[in-house]
Amino acid sequence: MFVTCVTLSLRLSEREIKMKKSIFGVIASLLLASSVSVADPVVGRVSDSSIIVSGQTVRYTVACNAAETTLFVMTGDGDGDIDCCLIDENANVVECDNRPVDGCVLRVTPVWTGKFYFVATNTGKYASMYRFIAY
Repeated sequence: MFVTCVTLSLRLSEREIKMKKSIFGVIASLLLASSVSVADPVVGRVSDSSIIVSGQTVRYTVACNAAETTLFVMTGDGDGDIDCCLIDENANVVECDNRPVDGCVLRVTPVWTGKFYFVATNTGKYASMYRFIAY
């Protein structure tokens, strides 16, 4: 997995950090408890969590199997607006989710096994603590 992030100089109080982690934990628990039947990426489940500031873009490289559905989920803490797209190794946009919410979900079934790039941008005004899962 490859992650591109910029260095953050973000000041949050201890109370804000604890609150965001608590909310974030509930969201992650709900995601992991869901009963969606999908295939794993080639390397197995991919997950990460971090903070994405306003205007920042993060990118994950995930190898997916042909003819197997992979679910890409990124959930924020509610403070931002995370938009995402999946791009194939030939720079074609496979699918996007640009809804005005702090998170996105992409479900794809590639026709070939290869590298795909999950690209997410926080288009909102505020930073958002996020959790990313591909499975």
